[in-house]
Amino acid sequence: NVSHFEFYDVQHISNKFIGAPQYLQERLGKANVRRRQLLLYYRMHCDKIAGRYSEHAQPKDVPQNVPRMNAEDTNQSRTSYSSSIGSAGMYALRVPPLPESASDNSPFQCPICYTIIAVNNQKSWKRHVFQDLRPYVCTFEGCAKSDHLFDSQHEWFEHETELHRRSWHCNRCDEEFSTSKAFEKHLQERHSNSYTERYLQTICPLCGEIQSFFRLQKHLASHMQQVALFVLKPSEVEEKDE
Repeated sequence: NVSHFEFYDVQHISNKFIGAPQYLQERLGKANVRRRQLLLYYRMHCDKIAGRYSEHAQPKDVPQNVPRMNAEDTNQSRTSYSSSIGSAGMYALRVPPLPESASDNSPFQCPICYTIIAVNNQKSWKRHVFQDLRPYVCTFEGCAKSDHLFDSQHEWFEHETELHRRSWHCNRCDEEFSTSKAFEKHLQERHSNSYTERYLQTICPLCGEIQSFFRLQKHLASHMQQVALFVLKPSEVEEKDE
C-alpha cells in the first residue's frame, strides 16, 4: 500500500507551512497519501480494462489497499522532491504542459487518470489535472468532511462558507451578520468614518499572511494546488521561480 508515504508527506507539509496548526499539516499530508492511492487506482483501473491486471476482487471505489509502487516509481519518489521545493519557497510547481498528442485537437489519453479526453488548450488542461488530483480539503478543525478531497474549488469554498464561515461579528457594536455582504454594508453605513478593508481581512491558516476575505479563496486554493501537484513525478511537473 502507499501508507509508507505518510510520514514523508506530513513532514513535507510541516516544512512548507511551518506556522500552520498541526491538525492541518497532518490533514494535508494525509490527503497527499490518498492522492497517491488515487493515482494508483487510475492506473490499475486502466490496466484492468486493457487486460493487463487481474485481481479477483476489485473494489468499486478507490481501494484502501493497493499494490506497493514498483521499483521505477520508488526510484522517482515524489517525496524525494521535497528538497527542491521545501520551506524556503524558492520554487513553485506548474501543472504539466499539455501533452503533444493534443496539438491536433484529437482526443488523447490523460497520463494522470488514463481516460480519453478532448482538451486543446492549457487552461482546460489545467482544470482537468486538478479535477484528477482533487486538491481541496476543508481547513477547519473537527469538520465531519475533513478527509474529503474536493475536485471543485467552488464546491470546497462553498462548503467552508456555509458550514464554518457562517457569521460575521462587529466588535464595535457587538452585532452579528449571516453574510459577509451584510457585514460590509453595516460597516459602511454605521462605521463609515473608520471603515477600511482591514475589517474584512483574515489570516491564511497555512502561511499566516493577511488576506481580504474576497481574496482568501484564490490564495488558499493556490496553496492546496501546490500541495496536490507534489504527488506527481518530478518529470511530470515544471518548476517556476516564485
